[in-house]
Amino acid sequence: MSVTTTGGKLHRGSLGQVTGSEISLTDPFGKEISIPKTEVSRIDYIRDKPLSDKEEFYWEELAMLRIFDPALYPRVFHLGDKMPVRLYESDVPEDNSPVHCSN
Repeated sequence: MSVTTTGGKLHRGSLGQVTGSEISLTDPFGKEISIPKTEVSRIDYIRDKPLSDKEEFYWEELAMLRIFDPALYPRVFHLGDKMPVRLYESDVPEDNSPVHCSN
């Protein structure tokens, strides 16, 4: 997770606890960071970029031979490209209307 405060400071870590007044993150060194919700500007969930259809097929079919496909190295060694998934942004007004998918 990454949390950006209204002051522009970026905090990264795993989500610890969310209460009515604050969000707690645990950084990679084990230190817990508590951020008051009033100071939160943006929250992103950081995840690996998904594989393409071709890479997904190879991932499933190659088993241990994956190490011979350099395109899959990032996934094998957990070094892949990361992408943020925006969960909250204070600048965007809340919209609780139903989501409709159009084809």
